[in-house]
Amino acid sequence: MLALIGLLLGLILGLIMRVEIPLVWSNYVAIAILAIMDSMFGALAASLRGKYSTPNFLTGLIGNSIVAVLLTILGERLNIQLNVAAIVAFGVRIFSNISEIRRLTISNLREKRREIIRLRHERRAEAEAAERAAYVESMIGDNQSEATDQHSGDNGKVGE
Repeated sequence: MLALIGLLLGLILGLIMRVEIPLVWSNYVAIAILAIMDSMFGALAASLRGKYSTPNFLTGLIGNSIVAVLLTILGERLNIQLNVAAIVAFGVRIFSNISEIRRLTISNLREKRREIIRLRHERRAEAEAAERAAYVESMIGDNQSEATDQHSGDNGKVGE
């Protein structure tokens, strides 16, 4: 969740602040942003699965960014657009992670809904059981009162 908050905060700050990126750096920045987004969505998906690991997140973030930038540099030196390979790979992973996040979120919401319904049924059953117990207690109490009244009435009659 912290990763998602950081991502949203970064996006908002990036939209508010006017930062000029030199044209020669645009490919590198674009690839770095894709690597960061891939890591962020991967971390969120891992968190929803209950398998988030900060060391895995950080090494993936740094490692993927470095490899992507190095591919871009190598591609420029060879006059081949190797950055397209990174763009495609990150794009596929980002959409895959978003799909997983959606499925896990829906599954978690359904699970929570089932748990709420189960708890409501348990509370209702407990309340009904308490009502039945109170009714039985009141019936036993009434029967004991009648028996006591009859018993005391019999004693009075016997003495006459």
